[in-house]
Amino acid sequence: MQTDLSRRNILITGASSGIGRAVSVAVYESGASVFLLGRNIERLDETAKLCTSTHSAEHKDNSGEVRKIVPISYDLTADPDDIPKLLQRLSSEYGEFSGIVHSAGIEMARPLRSIKTLNLVNTYIINAVTGAMLIKGLSLVGVHSKSGSSAVLISSISASCGNAGLLCYSMSKGAVESCVKTLAIELISSKIRVNCIAPAMIKTPMLEKGTYQDIQSLGDSRKDLVELRHPMGFGEPKDVANAALFLLSDASKYVNGITLFTDGGYAAQ
Repeated sequence: MQTDLSRRNILITGASSGIGRAVSVAVYESGASVFLLGRNIERLDETAKLCTSTHSAEHKDNSGEVRKIVPISYDLTADPDDIPKLLQRLSSEYGEFSGIVHSAGIEMARPLRSIKTLNLVNTYIINAVTGAMLIKGLSLVGVHSKSGSSAVLISSISASCGNAGLLCYSMSKGAVESCVKTLAIELISSKIRVNCIAPAMIKTPMLEKGTYQDIQSLGDSRKDLVELRHPMGFGEPKDVANAALFLLSDASKYVNGITLFTDGGYAAQ
């Protein structure tokens, strides 16, 4: 399968850890220049070191050109209306972008009785609104590649499968998948494909320190049910990164507006 991303600029959000970090490393290894977006510059620098750890000092792609690694400290939620301006600034300095992967987001496990409106709004903004504004930025003239670009948003199996205690999260990810379908059609004339990936539970720091502990707080029966519903166990960040590579590359040039389940059989039950 051809997943060579040489001579391409790819922006990855949430690049400081977990899925975003794994995607960043995989995209760089496939020949692209990577633009690592996150709030913590030190952790972004760690991701940058991981990108180069298995490569020579010259960091050339398959065409012989030197790849770039650009860590960018940026809070996507500070003012989502400014996100397209960020894409314009980056493209004016570094050239057009061939793709984005929106991995930044939050997970929240909380029973309905304790949910406040602000919980729903904040989760929606972080997980869904910022993704739409990133794609808006990519769609601007001079930002996306004239030969074609690919936008990949990270959804979740929770957008399709009911899970008690995950209302905030599942609602926001459902919005992500609706966004993808609409923009996949709207942006065809700009040669921008829009797809998303729906993982089941992936072994990330966010899972281990946040969501899984929240689920455990709902009781042992709930925790056991979550584990049993993953026929192949919890996934690895690399599993999602491989799916992102496919959707960013020319191997998926006729794939548009889909949700690619990366769930080890979760949805098949």
